[in-house]
Amino acid sequence: MTDDQPLLAYAAPTTPSPLPVSVAGSEPAKGSLTVTVTNSSDAELTCNSITLELSLGEEAGDFTPVHRAGGIKIDHSPGWAVEWVEDEPGIATASPNDQGSATVQPGSPSLSFELSNIAVNTAEGDARLSIEEDLEDENGDSRTGRVVLYCTKGPSGLTLADFRPLRQVVPTTEDAEVVWQFTPTTGSTVELEYFDAGTGKPKTVDVTGSRNHRVRLYQDTTFALHAYTGDKDAPTFDYWLFTFVTVSEPYLTTKDLTVGGALSLLGRRQPHPTQVELAPPPTTTTVRTRKKFRARTDGLLTGSLRTFYRHTNAKLTVTVEPPDAPDTEPHVAQIHCDGRVDKRVYAPGPSLAVPVPKGSTVTIKWDLVKSAKFTEPENTFLFAADLRWHPFGTGDLVPL
Repeated sequence: MTDDQPLLAYAAPTTPSPLPVSVAGSEPAKGSLTVTVTNSSDAELTCNSITLELSLGEEAGDFTPVHRAGGIKIDHSPGWAVEWVEDEPGIATASPNDQGSATVQPGSPSLSFELSNIAVNTAEGDARLSIEEDLEDENGDSRTGRVVLYCTKGPSGLTLADFRPLRQVVPTTEDAEVVWQFTPTTGSTVELEYFDAGTGKPKTVDVTGSRNHRVRLYQDTTFALHAYTGDKDAPTFDYWLFTFVTVSEPYLTTKDLTVGGALSLLGRRQPHPTQVELAPPPTTTTVRTRKKFRARTDGLLTGSLRTFYRHTNAKLTVTVEPPDAPDTEPHVAQIHCDGRVDKRVYAPGPSLAVPVPKGSTVTIKWDLVKSAKFTEPENTFLFAADLRWHPFGTGDLVPL
């Protein structure tokens, strides 16, 4: 049976992002892409093969010239084998080594196929990656699905990646902040677009010289980061990233409101007090900091962190010492990011949740270390972190 819609889900993030085009007369710019394969259905699937086809040529829709396709290297998940199709450059077929590897469970870790050492051609645009799957569905029926993904190629030297909010959830009394990694290049423009509930109108901000933006939000908001070259209405290069911020206790919004009779405001919610800073802000330098607090009520500390470069490591240690229990061993929780092995893409990174009894002493220790030999792009954030206090009663973490 043949069906155009695949049952497995595919993504192909690139490194760098976007891929850099080569400059005529210079050494070819190199890039890589990682095809991730996940089963987002509720049934296990048996995959017989996955075929990847890179479009080759010199045009905007191609990855690399035909004569350079032989230099592409491929790495893959254990249990699978990959072969380049003989006499058909740019086509690779992946197949499982055994029945166990062929079975893709729902929600299981993704299969991945990394294509590296791609000599990108000189034309900006969206290169086509065609994927064909041959599998059996839950009824044992043979099935073929096809999908085409597009990988953006941009000006040489430009990168735009890791677009995310510092906090996924913010109250209406505090600013939201979105951050991103960005290396500019001549002729490129970057704009941030979102709906401003304060004015009731869409807003576009030129952020070409920035790597973060703060704004007060009054409702759940989607942010779009748009990079382009040339005319915005007909750009040569066009690249979008998206992220989302949830607003707790958002303002009530209405388009048409008809009131019959008197309208009374029964009460006004008191604003939340500004919370103390628990996590250091994004930084371009090494950080080592330690803070102590007293918990005025029972609560929960939750947090996550993420490093962006393989030359950087971050560590968060939370120590909780319960009150009136001097002989009790303190509770220690720790999370860390090792930049050398952390390959997450657009993910918040490892997280923790620490219960805190009322009256406890809470010590929060941060370490962000970068290699002395590593020089990151100017004004580029090395990590993102979030640490939040969730009281079960009424009370904050008070600095000691």
